[in-house]
Amino acid sequence: MREFTSPMDALAAECGVPSIFVLDHENCWRLEADLTRDAYQRLELAQVKELPTRDVSFALFRDNKSHFVSRFFTTSKALLEGHPRGTARFFSTEVEADEAYKRLGRPPLAKGDW
Repeated sequence: MREFTSPMDALAAECGVPSIFVLDHENCWRLEADLTRDAYQRLELAQVKELPTRDVSFALFRDNKSHFVSRFFTTSKALLEGHPRGTARFFSTEVEADEAYKRLGRPPLAKGDW
């Protein structure tokens, strides 16, 4: 697995609240507080009563309009599932996610059924 941006990011991934992480400019995983907060707000608006459970996964997320695909590491799939602006595909390993991402080409676009 790639390194984390800081010890705080690693600690958050290991035992913090379920969160979403993005790759920074040095290709390290960084906690993305805004995306995580947005996910919790979406769950709250959907009146989901239970907090997201921890289930670590790597994800490719396709934007519905542009079809651009981004990579994420999440400690709860629930934070990306059912997103109104895109679709997530989950992978159990970073290697699997990276291979699927590379197959998309440059720029990483996924049209049709992906």
